[in-house]
Amino acid sequence: MPIPLGEKAPNLGVIASLYTDREGNLWLGLESNGMARLRTKQLTTLAAEDGLPHDSTRLVFQDSQGAVWIGTVAGLAKYHNGRVTAYSEFGGAPLGIIRSLAEDAQGTLWIAAPQELLLLKQGRLVKHPLWQSTQEIKVLYRDQQGQMWIGTDGESLFCLTENNVRVFHTDDGLASNQIRALVADQHGALWIGTAGGGVSRWADGRFTTCTTRDGLAGNRVHAIHEDEEGALWFATREGLSRWQDGRFVNFTVEAGLLTNFLYSILDDGHGNFWFSCAQGVFRVNKEDLRAVAAGKRKAVTSYDYGIKDGMKTRTGNPGNQPTAWKAADGTLLFCTLQGLVIADPAQRPANHTAPPVYIEEVLINRQRQPMSEEPAVPQEAGEIEIHFAALNYTAPEKMRYQYRLAGFDQDWVDVGTRRFAYYANLAPGRYRFQVRAGNLDGPWNETGAAFAFYLQPRFYRTQFFYALVGLTVLLLVVGIYRLRMHGLKVRYSAVLAERNRIAGEIHDTLAQNLAGIALQLDSVTMQLSDVPQSLRERLDQACNLTRYSLAEARRAVTDLRSDDLELRELEAALPEIVNKLTAASGLQARVEVSGTPRRLNPMAEKNLLRIFQEAVANAVKHAHARNLNVELHYDSDHLTLRVRDDGCGFDTNQIVPLGVGHYGLTGMRERAERIGGHLQLHSKPGAGTELLIEAPFAA
Repeated sequence: MPIPLGEKAPNLGVIASLYTDREGNLWLGLESNGMARLRTKQLTTLAAEDGLPHDSTRLVFQDSQGAVWIGTVAGLAKYHNGRVTAYSEFGGAPLGIIRSLAEDAQGTLWIAAPQELLLLKQGRLVKHPLWQSTQEIKVLYRDQQGQMWIGTDGESLFCLTENNVRVFHTDDGLASNQIRALVADQHGALWIGTAGGGVSRWADGRFTTCTTRDGLAGNRVHAIHEDEEGALWFATREGLSRWQDGRFVNFTVEAGLLTNFLYSILDDGHGNFWFSCAQGVFRVNKEDLRAVAAGKRKAVTSYDYGIKDGMKTRTGNPGNQPTAWKAADGTLLFCTLQGLVIADPAQRPANHTAPPVYIEEVLINRQRQPMSEEPAVPQEAGEIEIHFAALNYTAPEKMRYQYRLAGFDQDWVDVGTRRFAYYANLAPGRYRFQVRAGNLDGPWNETGAAFAFYLQPRFYRTQFFYALVGLTVLLLVVGIYRLRMHGLKVRYSAVLAERNRIAGEIHDTLAQNLAGIALQLDSVTMQLSDVPQSLRERLDQACNLTRYSLAEARRAVTDLRSDDLELRELEAALPEIVNKLTAASGLQARVEVSGTPRRLNPMAEKNLLRIFQEAVANAVKHAHARNLNVELHYDSDHLTLRVRDDGCGFDTNQIVPLGVGHYGLTGMRERAERIGGHLQLHSKPGAGTELLIEAPFAA
């Protein structure tokens, strides 16, 4: 659709040279005015200098004859066949702000003026005969049945036929009396967008309403559009909503939209939605929106247009409908505060060249780093800042960037048009920064540019430091162990010295005296030949008791001065003890040692040895056994000693001393508890005896 433009080309002077870059821009080398760039504008603007009554356009509509009608704040303009015709008065008074436009089945143009509903018939403006309301009209819409629907700004929703006016209020189920958008879907249902009540659907003679509680992005709905799949899209103050298969899916700036506050929606027929808003005009690929709705991607890309693209202002005009229109030739029309913006999607130049990407500089603690090698940076670096850029001659300010720091970022970070990255408090290690960029209408440079650096760890986070700490801990543990063992040896030596002293005292006093008494009794017995039998029996008992006491004293001395463990390990001492105790008994003994031998502490080994001596002695003296099996097994944290004979056995329920004058079972258990061990005794009369003791190494 050709549009007359008021913009005039500047006087460039004499052109000395020409050059066309890879993006299709024409560069002019001027003789005295520097250099100029000529490029095709993607948007054009029709304004007051082209014949409109005012620059501030409020709505746009194309009739069945192909004429484009433009409502402004100062009247109405018709553009057709290259001519602009302005309508600024009605009945001798200024026409004022045009609120909405529509066309009925007869081709009559309906015009919503301040407090008036006008009809344009045969070039003349007349009042609608049935319209009596003074409410401001916000939207006019003709449905498939030819009915004209009128939405007002607070009174009600009207349905006008040729001879009838029907009125709907909130009492009838309408979401709100403030109407902002009207669209009939392919099934004939009328969707009504309201200013605060959500969206209502009129079908089968009743209203149903959807609000934010049902999933709508916002309750203030400015525009409604139905796509080729039958999905309904709602432009709201809080984002874009899609209604399909009975549910809403919402899109906001977090999903890639330029803004949440949308004024209008248009489908360009080339796979894109175009939106107007306070930030200008932008487009989004429909398949990308559907992919986000399906969870296949996180966000869409919004391609925005502004002053450098041909607009005189970015700010659109909300509040009335239709504020945007798709013309019969495919061009898209948008109302703004400074003219009507025209976009031709079919003529949009495509840039098929991927832009080269460069890393401009890397600052670490505000110090510039060399770009030719991988710098080694101390971890005290608190700030890492990387600046990058992509070469684009058409619209460098619209280049889009994504970056990723391998070793830190899990995925690409989409930063839009921002051209730097910032990191702080990174862990030590090797990192590789990658950046890629894409044109507004072209491919992305997937290779991009990269920069690698090594963040050195602090001393206390190096492998050397960890090894040093480990070695120190090991030496400390060894030192503590050796110190403990030395203390045990000192205490053991003291105990051994005391035992030797006691043994010496017993030997030098008690044992010698008992020996003397025994000799005296033997001498008396030999000299008395004629004594009564009863006296001789008493002398024999005294001699036997003295000899038994002397034997016990000698055994006590032997126990106190035992050197079985002083010069050998436990596994070596056991066979020698067995040999000593069974030498004159004829008992067959077998000793087995398994596992990796380890030392108990001296006191634990001494007590374990005493338990073993008692068990072997009992087997020799009382069990009358023929065979004795001894098993010593070393485990990871304890040892097990098993002594088993095939002797006469006894009843374990009768806890009595195992031999007169000996420790017995009670003494053995006390020794086992003293070393933190556990003793078990299994025996039955005629079935032999088994003694099992488990002792921990930590005791």
